[in-house]
Amino acid sequence: MIEFECSSEHNVDVEMLRENTFSMSGVNFELSPLVRMTFPRRYSDMSILEWPKNQHVFTSVLLLFGVIPFDYHKFIFVALEKDGFEECSSTLMNKEWCHKRTIVASGGTSLVIDKVSYQPRLPFVGLLMKPIYKFTFERRHKRLDLKY
Repeated sequence: MIEFECSSEHNVDVEMLRENTFSMSGVNFELSPLVRMTFPRRYSDMSILEWPKNQHVFTSVLLLFGVIPFDYHKFIFVALEKDGFEECSSTLMNKEWCHKRTIVASGGTSLVIDKVSYQPRLPFVGLLMKPIYKFTFERRHKRLDLKY
């Protein structure tokens, strides 16, 4: 498994941050305009914490610049807690994609921690993708500051 972690502090209430990031609308805000993930309409603003656990929820198509399909993501959540979630899904490029997001209060600010581990279907592709994935998550964290 290949792993990386990304964390950042934000001057926003922890509950507001959870409310606005634990949904597909929030995910797409963080990813835009580079990537957009498709999803069934009912999941647009539904908190990820309300999604079914330990089962395939839906398959999302990942769209580069919102239009060019380049991967798919089969969502399966294994942990749903008030302060975060953990998904262990699969994608076209990765046999396993595990993403754990935690948001906690930290002395008047909110700390967002993303831990990602993945097992690529082709090892050399996984190593090539690591800097791209890490850049994407670092950028997602920076996008949070644009919303608040």
